[in-house]
Amino acid sequence: MEKRVKRKNIDPILVDVKRPGFAYNGPMKKGTVNLARAVHIPRAQSRRFRRFASHMGVTFAALLLVLGGLALWGVGGARDALGERGSAIAQNFEGALRAFQTFDADAAEGYLSRNEKELEGLNSFLGKPQSSALVGALGAVVPAVGEGKAFFSEVVSLNINLLRIARTVSDLKKNGFRYFRADGEKLLASLEELRTRLQAVTVEVQAVKESTGRLKKIAPFLEQVDRVVGDSYITYGARLYEYDQLLERLTALLGAPGERHLLIFFQNPAEIRPGGGFIGSYADVTVRRGQMASMDVRDIYDPDGQLTMKFTPPTPLQTMTQDWGARDANWFFDFPTSAETVTTMMERSGMYAERGVTFDGAAAMNISVFRSLIQAVGPISLPEYKLTITEDNFLNVIQREVEAGEDKAAGYPKRILTVLAPMVIERLERLSPEQFASLLTAVEEHFAAKDIMLYAKDGTLARFLASAGVDGAVYELPNDFWGSYLAVVNANIAGGKSDAFMEESIEARLDVGTDGSTLADIAVTRAHRGDREKDPWWRATNKNYLRIFTNPGAELLGLKGNSVKNLVSTFDYPGNGYQMLPQLQIIEATKKSVPKWSAWVMEEFGKTAFAIWSSVPAGQSKTIEFRYQTPPREGAVREGGIFTFVFERQSGVKSPLRAVIAAPVGYAWAESGDTRFTYENADPGKREIVKLTLAK
Repeated sequence: MEKRVKRKNIDPILVDVKRPGFAYNGPMKKGTVNLARAVHIPRAQSRRFRRFASHMGVTFAALLLVLGGLALWGVGGARDALGERGSAIAQNFEGALRAFQTFDADAAEGYLSRNEKELEGLNSFLGKPQSSALVGALGAVVPAVGEGKAFFSEVVSLNINLLRIARTVSDLKKNGFRYFRADGEKLLASLEELRTRLQAVTVEVQAVKESTGRLKKIAPFLEQVDRVVGDSYITYGARLYEYDQLLERLTALLGAPGERHLLIFFQNPAEIRPGGGFIGSYADVTVRRGQMASMDVRDIYDPDGQLTMKFTPPTPLQTMTQDWGARDANWFFDFPTSAETVTTMMERSGMYAERGVTFDGAAAMNISVFRSLIQAVGPISLPEYKLTITEDNFLNVIQREVEAGEDKAAGYPKRILTVLAPMVIERLERLSPEQFASLLTAVEEHFAAKDIMLYAKDGTLARFLASAGVDGAVYELPNDFWGSYLAVVNANIAGGKSDAFMEESIEARLDVGTDGSTLADIAVTRAHRGDREKDPWWRATNKNYLRIFTNPGAELLGLKGNSVKNLVSTFDYPGNGYQMLPQLQIIEATKKSVPKWSAWVMEEFGKTAFAIWSSVPAGQSKTIEFRYQTPPREGAVREGGIFTFVFERQSGVKSPLRAVIAAPVGYAWAESGDTRFTYENADPGKREIVKLTLAK
């Protein structure tokens, strides 16, 4: 049963503290408010109050006006400073990015140094007492202003790291060779510094992007920075990661304990091969802790004479040699494949296999590179040969010594190169900064012409070389490719050194069909200008195995002007224990004879290749004409459709090119305003890409 509370315990008025003796239980009095008896302020006193309030209002308004004016002055000054300097900062970042993309570290350093001054000027303004106090006060009220201070610090830090990267890269371009020759620890430290800065930049770029994303509506320059960072630096975030991986692998390779070995192929285009010139000699470069410990220049026949395995040669070589060695292993138009093949054979030679020597990478250099080196260091006197080597006589003098000099009679035909090479390197170390800069420009031109190509076994390094376009790889056609690919590839087979005097030109007529196919007429003219030379190796008949590379699935429709060579090898390679390398086996398996034209068709590196023989005696010229058709491309022919013509140059061969491209019936090319577009280039680069747009 619920317990009831007695009423006597309940007071009508509840209070926490009761006044002693007060009758809380007595009757309550009701009060009345008499408005007539309210407090009255005298009129004079009221006027004085109103005047006081008015004065206070005016004073407060004046104070607001002054403070507002100061605020507007400060914000306006900041806005002007940001407007003037901010736009310049964004433009400098954009310029630095363009310079980095072309590996122009000096230009990048220039942009970033100007940025440094702009940022210092902006910091100087913001460091003034009134500006600093204003920014601090506004930052407490307006969060964006506070974020702006953090953004400024992020930009300064980003600029510092990018500037240090540019300066380190610039230093390596100028002094990297010297470090490699004499100060490997400095080289390794520079590479580590680059990697550390790149990692910092990766983080800072993201921070700047996030800040500008929040602040870009405050000032136009912030929107500009957001665009530059967003569209450019962030886009290359994956590239920054690639550079980080590159530096990690390169540092690990050069700084590894023990010895590492690199190969340099000295290629002679006077006897052209698909991957460049004939490899008559090479250098084995030994590296310890980032520094070149030694460079052993040798005749290619030294390791070939000690091969422990027997390799089946490509069919065209079998009529010239029974064995396939490193000297002929740059047989492939794709240089990474050629370099891998040469390296494999070198490592199978007893000269290196017995010592467990393997090669981590290779570089190929044509004769023209050595001309540039001699031009840079000046004429070199060789007293024991009674010769002076210059850029003009280098090829003739060296070839004569190799073919008919006293060293050949003694069994060391390439000895002159072992004498010359260290003298060139010593001279290179003494070049002035201006001379070295001039040489670097020449080297860049040689890369552009495929006179220098690089190969690395390590996958990360190989991918970087490919992305930089210095690996000499065959162009990989995109899956959605619509257009025409062309490469003319020569191989001198028992034709002496006649390619030194061969002049080649290419004429292409491409008729694009309404079904997207292309009817191609290709004329290759080769003229032998060595008929007046004294030495027989220059006057030898040029015996050339020539291939036209084009779109996969292309069909050969006609051919004339080629030579007939029926000589084939009858040697039983499998029966005598010879092995065929996998890449060669893949190509040979696709090879088909076309007897009516004395030609062959095969698939190589994602292309269809048509192969023929062509013999040109000294003093004569010959034109070989190919006609073929590429497969149709459904849906490609439409207004705005993009047709792409790709031409790739062979290392060691200069071939002037003229291509006339006819649009499908009913269309014209927007670029020429006509149904035909003519492309001409007297000295094409390693890869020329021409894009044409269909218009009605």
